[in-house]
Amino acid sequence: MNDEKSMETADPWKLFRYFLGKWKGIGSGNPGKSQVEREYRLVLNEQFIQINDRSVYEPQERNPEGEVHEEIGYLSYDRNRL
Repeated sequence: MNDEKSMETADPWKLFRYFLGKWKGIGSGNPGKSQVEREYRLVLNEQFIQINDRSVYEPQERNPEGEVHEEIGYLSYDRNRL
């Protein structure tokens, strides 16, 4: 086994660990300006990274109530593709 492959096998999430944790910021798009929260965390015995996103859009003229967008996603690592 070459050194690069053995390092990836030891910690397949090494390059993604920077993203783990909670992130907050601002965004904009068709629904308007938003407050954005994201969380990236290892789940299911560190086999997946779970991604939770929540964007809260401010009220605006064409959408006086504003809106909330929520999303959940998962990243997996395929050890067979090394």
